[in-house]
Amino acid sequence: MNKEDGLKPASALNEYLEISITIWNGCYGIEPIKDSLAYNVLSSFPRPASIKTAYSQGDLFIEAGADYSMALINTLTEPLETVARWACARGAVESAALSVWLFDSKANRRQRVKRSLALRHAGFQEQIKFLNAINKHSDSQKSLERIGEIVRKRTELGFVKIIYYDTCRLLGVATIEFP
Repeated sequence: MNKEDGLKPASALNEYLEISITIWNGCYGIEPIKDSLAYNVLSSFPRPASIKTAYSQGDLFIEAGADYSMALINTLTEPLETVARWACARGAVESAALSVWLFDSKANRRQRVKRSLALRHAGFQEQIKFLNAINKHSDSQKSLERIGEIVRKRTELGFVKIIYYDTCRLLGVATIEFP
């Protein structure tokens, strides 16, 4: 790949980012306008902070996707980076997918909160694996406590997770939702 091969996609991606940033910056922020649909959704949910957390996570993934995309642009210009571009592309796609999943217009507020809690739970599980791998067991205990907090929030909101084990292996996981 030569310099000219990377300039066209880099230019197109840069133009897309500039347009997206202009649109995103035109938004009103995290606090909804009084009596709007968003305001009514937040105020009628038993734990409004959980919905705000889901939206904050989605926003963070949009920001991360933009950062990965900007880094991808840099890998397409001189000096050419042959491997780093794939890591940047993957990060941009994964961030976009998680943002779309959290902001899905077909998801109701309970589903959005469940997705948010599931994402946080999975993140702490990955953190525990890493900390245990580097022998930071006391730090992994803190992450385990955070998972306990997430499970308590799920229970408070009427989501109950049941895990099925036989003597030594996981057989399945079910989530039961109570009205």
